[in-house]
Amino acid sequence: MTEIICDRCGTCCRKGGPALHRQDMDLVRSGVIRPAHMVTLRRGEMAYDEARDEVIPLQEELVKLRGAVRGSWTCLFFMPAEIGCRIYNSRPAECRALSCKDTSAILGMYDKDRLTRRDILADNAELLSLVEAHEASCPYAPLAELGPRLRSDEDAARRLLEAVRLDLSFREVVAERTSVPAEDMDFLFGRPLTETVHRMYGIRVQRRGDDLFLAPAQAV
Repeated sequence: MTEIICDRCGTCCRKGGPALHRQDMDLVRSGVIRPAHMVTLRRGEMAYDEARDEVIPLQEELVKLRGAVRGSWTCLFFMPAEIGCRIYNSRPAECRALSCKDTSAILGMYDKDRLTRRDILADNAELLSLVEAHEASCPYAPLAELGPRLRSDEDAARRLLEAVRLDLSFREVVAERTSVPAEDMDFLFGRPLTETVHRMYGIRVQRRGDDLFLAPAQAV
C-alpha cells in the first residue's frame, strides 16, 4: 500500500477511530493496541456506514479503536493540542490509507479483512468462551423487530428491558468472578445495551432505585 502523507488536520481522528483489519494484527500482538483501546460493534448493532453514508444494522461485527471519552468517538490516540497521533508511526491500516483528498484507497479496503474478536482471541479459549456465551445470551437480532412497537406495546418494552438486564447481569458476573479488567469489557462484549438502544430506538434506559425503565430521549 502506498503511504498517504497526512495533512494533520485532525478531522478523521475527531470523527472516530479506525476499524481494525488483518494487517493490524501485529499491532495487537505487540501491545501497541490493547483490548482496553478497542470497542466491538456487534452484528445487528446500528452503526454508521462510511461507504453508504447512512446508519444501518451491521451485517458482521467489527472491532475499532474506541473514543477518548465515553459518548465521543474522537480517537483515544488523538492529541488535540498538537493535532497529532500518539501512535502515528504504528497507526492502523485505515489511518495509513485515508486521504481527505482521495478516499478511494480507504473505500477499497473498507469492509474487507476486518478483524473480529475471534481473530484477536484465537489463543485465549477462556475469553473467547465468554464472548461466545454473551453473544448467545444477548444477541441483537431478536431486538430488531421491537423498535417500532416500543411506544405502543408493553410486551415489546418488557422484552427490551429483559435483554438490557441480562446484558448488565452478564457483565456484572464477569466482573465479580473473573480477572477481566473493566476497561476491556467494551472490546469483549461490545457497548452495553443501555447505551446502544438510544441510537437504535430513540429511547434511553434509566434506573429508578434497583429497577430500569424506558424514557423517550427528549425527556432525558
